[in-house]
Amino acid sequence: MAYNKSKYVEAAQKLLNQGKVAQAIAEYQNILKYEPRDQVTLMTIGELYIRQGETFQAIDYFERLGQIFVGDLKAEYLAIRSISRILLL
Repeated sequence: MAYNKSKYVEAAQKLLNQGKVAQAIAEYQNILKYEPRDQVTLMTIGELYIRQGETFQAIDYFERLGQIFVGDLKAEYLAIRSISRILLL
């Protein structure tokens, strides 16, 4: 079966509407199997764990999100530094 992100999101939303938060989290986690750096999904899972009172689980997802953000900032910094060096040549 081919990966279809929208199917997982739709299934998760349906489960949330039914009050089935744990099952919805499982659907969102399926997305991370294919897109482990999906920032929206990481944030959503973290928020859902907070909603369930599972703070430590939430922190894991927020930390992953933070690592991606910091990594992206570092990459931007290195790119800007490289461009500035080229311009100074």
